[in-house]
Amino acid sequence: MAHIRPLSCAVRTLSHQHHAARFSSQGARYLNQSAALYAKKGKAARADDAFEDDFEDDGGDLFGGKMKAAQSKSRPAATTNVKSNMSSQGPSTSSPEESSHEKSTSKKLSYQDRVARFNTLYQFMAERIAKEPVKSPLQVRNTAWTHLFGLATSKQQMEKLVKLFPLWRDSGRPWTPQIAENFVRRCEELDCAQLALQVFTDHPKYGLDLASISAARRLLHSLHLAHPLADSITVGALYRVYNLPPLSSDLVSCAMLTSACFKNNTAESVAVADGLLPNLRKLLENTPPKEMALPAREDPWLRARTESKEKAWLAWTLAKIEKALEKQEKDFAWLREWRTASGHLQAAA
Repeated sequence: MAHIRPLSCAVRTLSHQHHAARFSSQGARYLNQSAALYAKKGKAARADDAFEDDFEDDGGDLFGGKMKAAQSKSRPAATTNVKSNMSSQGPSTSSPEESSHEKSTSKKLSYQDRVARFNTLYQFMAERIAKEPVKSPLQVRNTAWTHLFGLATSKQQMEKLVKLFPLWRDSGRPWTPQIAENFVRRCEELDCAQLALQVFTDHPKYGLDLASISAARRLLHSLHLAHPLADSITVGALYRVYNLPPLSSDLVSCAMLTSACFKNNTAESVAVADGLLPNLRKLLENTPPKEMALPAREDPWLRARTESKEKAWLAWTLAKIEKALEKQEKDFAWLREWRTASGHLQAAA
């Protein structure tokens, strides 16, 4: 990324967007509180473990060359572990990542095998991006991160991987938008969304960009229900930090933050929600309802796609916003009309 805006600057920018004029002084202070993170952790909404079956989808040889016989000499413990899992297929001539891919595509790993493979792949990567890396013809490919995220089964393992982020950056290896998306996704699935927030709010340390609107939406989704509102406000500021479209201009994101503010139900948070409503209404007016229709329940593959999940998030948050407006005896006819036309109202019934 060519330029990363300081977080404090982004918070000021967010507070001066079009909707900011409607904020109360208390609501504006919520934007300035976004630096006070991680005071306490709520219980995040549990997501399906989508990585269980598809963490290997990127596939292929994750290394720069073929596995050499010499590897067994430099890493006897790790390769022995992999070979034992591949014994039925004869002598292994593949890298740990290749073995992980081949094995995981044939059947689900047991917990013990999953932990063993995580440790093997972690060691392999750590040795090659260390300040004094091992001398080896094999180099770790970017897709190794997808395998490691998929093999992780706990917050502790994700924290262990995060400690490698600075080494990856310092070794000159690039981050890709897909790595960021996979990282956010796995953090949500393992109930450690604040770990992802920690990484993206400290770019000088970790170097990982929040490089896509889909990753930003998922990060906001993972935090807006059961974590302090300040975390969601911070994510809103990160949109500007990473040169993404402003949160107030993105329908799914704007709806989630508005819903979170209403849910917090303080004078300050409701003022922020009220400030976002004009943007939300305009975004809905400019979005054909049928474009956001939910896929049929009979099509689980389509419903599992990111685009479909985001539509479901929108449907759910708009329902919550309508309930909040009705409870406060505010006009919600415009919202009910759009939800009816999109099919969201019927889906929520």
